[in-house]
Amino acid sequence: MSTTHEPVWRTALSGAQILFVAFGATVLVPLLTGLNPSLALLGAGVGTLIFQLCTKRQVPIVAVGYVVSLFVGIVDFSKITNAAWIALPEFGHPEFNLAAILFMIPVAIAPIVEHVGGILAIGSVSGKDYTESPGLHRTLLGDGLAVNVVGLFGGPPVTTYGEVTGAVMLTHNYNPVVMTWAAGLAILMAFVGKFGALLQTIPLPVMGGIMVLLFGSIAGIGLKTLMDARVNLASARNLCIISVTLVTGIGGLAVQIGSFSLQGISLCGVLAVLLNLLLPNEASEVKTAT
Repeated sequence: MSTTHEPVWRTALSGAQILFVAFGATVLVPLLTGLNPSLALLGAGVGTLIFQLCTKRQVPIVAVGYVVSLFVGIVDFSKITNAAWIALPEFGHPEFNLAAILFMIPVAIAPIVEHVGGILAIGSVSGKDYTESPGLHRTLLGDGLAVNVVGLFGGPPVTTYGEVTGAVMLTHNYNPVVMTWAAGLAILMAFVGKFGALLQTIPLPVMGGIMVLLFGSIAGIGLKTLMDARVNLASARNLCIISVTLVTGIGGLAVQIGSFSLQGISLCGVLAVLLNLLLPNEASEVKTAT
């Protein structure tokens, strides 16, 4: 386990390790949607620093981090050859779009649910309750401010990723300073033109593999959280909530009312909360039966 007294070079090296472990999630969406991956790195670094500022640098989690392979299929290295060593990312600018705002309101439920799950997961790994200190109000504030600031210069949305929790669990490195180094390295790499070009040479099959590992690791951490919390799966109430949530998410169920659509993690989160509020607990079930 790392401590705050370890050498600076070792902390920086650990930060680089964390950065590359969650690297796939950082550049996955930009590469699939045609956005600039260098801008994604910059946004992830800046977003992480904002998150740490809001949480008083107590939570060992970061919005960046892993490349599985660079040589599956045919790779075109001409982009790397033609790219400059130092280059500014292609910045964008925000614009007001009411239709986009209304569309994103239900979508925003997904990262909120994922955020709470991520904070609980990293807490179970590090043995601390981050819902108490610094508190969910600070972690959610950090995530929200990070998204807003990154959006000002055209960066993609950032959030606390589940696979970083897996990296922390494997390395037993719970020092939040490591995440600061990871953020700094991400910002520096965003201005290396050849590195951004290298990211764009990653073949689509490799990105597909990263997606499998990405979402698989998040699901695995979720199951681990249930096991660590010793959730009673023999309980009809708990089994109902878990079953409905899993089938809804895996089956791709969607609820559409006019232009309003709720699906994926957003729908799963809403259903889980509603079922938890509406279904009677074990004590009331026994009382009713009596």
